[in-house]
Amino acid sequence: MRLIILAPLAIAVTIAVAGLLIGYKLIAPERRSLTATPKAWGLQFEEFSVRGTAGTLRGWLIPTTSARGREAPFRILVHGYGENRVSVYSSPRLRIDADIPCPFTMEPLVKSLARWANVILYDQRAHGESEGRLSTFGPGEGEDIHRIVDYLVEEAGAEKIALVGWSMGGAAAIFEAADDPRVDALVVDSSYAVASDPIENAARRMGYPIWLMTLGKWGARFLGVDLTKVRPIDQIGRIAQPILIIQGQRDPVVPVEQAQRLQATAPNAQLWILPDSGHCEAIARHTEEYVNRVGDFLRGALGVEGGIEK
Repeated sequence: MRLIILAPLAIAVTIAVAGLLIGYKLIAPERRSLTATPKAWGLQFEEFSVRGTAGTLRGWLIPTTSARGREAPFRILVHGYGENRVSVYSSPRLRIDADIPCPFTMEPLVKSLARWANVILYDQRAHGESEGRLSTFGPGEGEDIHRIVDYLVEEAGAEKIALVGWSMGGAAAIFEAADDPRVDALVVDSSYAVASDPIENAARRMGYPIWLMTLGKWGARFLGVDLTKVRPIDQIGRIAQPILIIQGQRDPVVPVEQAQRLQATAPNAQLWILPDSGHCEAIARHTEEYVNRVGDFLRGALGVEGGIEK
């Protein structure tokens, strides 16, 4: 009789523990060491730190090479899950083309933007050299961006600010821009409309059964991160500023329909779909076009032409 009673209890405990472990794995990214600094790209930089909502955020301020100095606009670049301030996206298991450099660095975009803007690179919470243990997949990271915007306005005198984010970084940028009129323009690349969808897609891509991800989402919720409530699509419609959404048609993690849903909800959003690109691959497959298009969009959105404000 005792065995009959204890067996279901043991199964329940095992399931609960498994859910917590998988949930923790989902929201506790593996830290990647920085592989370069802007000095290796031929750029000057200043280190800075800001107190975020989960601990200290560390990053670099790369001053513009134009004569305008701190009067030039500021660009905050926001990396994705599992990355750091140097690279865009690196998981080979989620890529569609093994020939694409992995990871692909921020260098080409940073060097182009720095000709007319000040550029901010930083590690998101629980990534790189920043503090924190858990990722919220967007809302908490958006609050961290808000702290960085505070810093730029109060300490650097920033007057025009734009955000560029990849994947989870794009979701974080959406959360911040929806609540902060100081953000003047937004570029999101491979960002999801609903966070739980790409988690399940990534699980399929990696060969994990979906029920494990369901268990993991329960565990993450118990740990304080409810992934089912992370819905950038509910926020983007409140953004009045210009938005450029970039999406790969062949993205195995974030289907193109998620980008289309975001655009349909946003009043001022443009959508650029690249037929041959996967998750965050556009910058690697079409580097020159990508850099030029993002730069042109930001200059137009901010009233800047040839490095001179209109």
